[in-house]
Amino acid sequence: MRNTSRILISLLALLLLLAACVPITPPETASAEPEQPRLNVFTMGNVIANHIYNIAGDNITINRLVAQGSDPHHFEPTPGDITKLAEADIVFIRGATQPQVVRARIGAIVGDVDKVVLLAASIDPAEYILDDHGAIDLHLGGDPGFVLAYVEVIRDTLVERDPDNAADYQANYDNYTARIQELDAAIHAVTASIPEENRQLLSYHNSFGYFARRYGYTILGSIQPHDFSEPSAHDVAEIIDLLREKELPAIFGSSFTPSSVMDQISRESGVPIVMLNDDDLPGVPGDLEHSYINMRVQNMTLISEALGGDPSLLEGIETRNVPDIE
Repeated sequence: MRNTSRILISLLALLLLLAACVPITPPETASAEPEQPRLNVFTMGNVIANHIYNIAGDNITINRLVAQGSDPHHFEPTPGDITKLAEADIVFIRGATQPQVVRARIGAIVGDVDKVVLLAASIDPAEYILDDHGAIDLHLGGDPGFVLAYVEVIRDTLVERDPDNAADYQANYDNYTARIQELDAAIHAVTASIPEENRQLLSYHNSFGYFARRYGYTILGSIQPHDFSEPSAHDVAEIIDLLREKELPAIFGSSFTPSSVMDQISRESGVPIVMLNDDDLPGVPGDLEHSYINMRVQNMTLISEALGGDPSLLEGIETRNVPDIE
């Protein structure tokens, strides 16, 4: 009997020890509803993804169909991309060219056309720039006014579909739009510091139309034809003559389109090449300054230095992403 008592006492002590080591979930925690999954958001490339991140932060999952460092002009969706899109809650697209046709096609993939959101929906088509062949210039990000239209659509969409985080989206929107407006004012100031006769641009890829219109530059032309081929020998000769006639300080190239023809034009004209970004962002995703604003500041610094302006007027612009410094 005495041994039985000792065994019972030992078992009781062991149970008490285990009870002390294992946390007991209170009833209200045990019955709490599971956390809602984050919205699964898709977009095409780096710049628009960055606008989305500046409004949403880590409240959503952002997927880019065009990887960092890839050329969006030649993007072709793979079967894997189409499979991924079918899992999207929202797909943000620019929607400047045949918007309703594109929206319907992507809507068929994701199973609901209402998941496809057109960022350019509020932009008057009369504001688009057309090239010599009647095609819309899609480099709208060169005009911060269009970027402000984009981010308003992003905010409104996220607030509607994820109201629990609406306060975050609104606060980030307020901060981001203030920074874009500050960037816009600084670019105007830097442009004013450039001698008027130097406010002329000849680029390899035709991507600075909206930038030139907003800030008062003259586009003299582009080297690459609209079909992305190399220029003919006749075109190259005309471009070299133009550079010599205008005495331009620089040719502006794109990081996506290195070209031996552009190198030839530079050698024969004596005009140096300045490489800019129009679709890629500095650094890699996750860097504090992997941002649209930093891309524009870096580009404008190079343009200003090449054309005789004062790049110091860009100092003080906050280039980090909003969610990274909150």
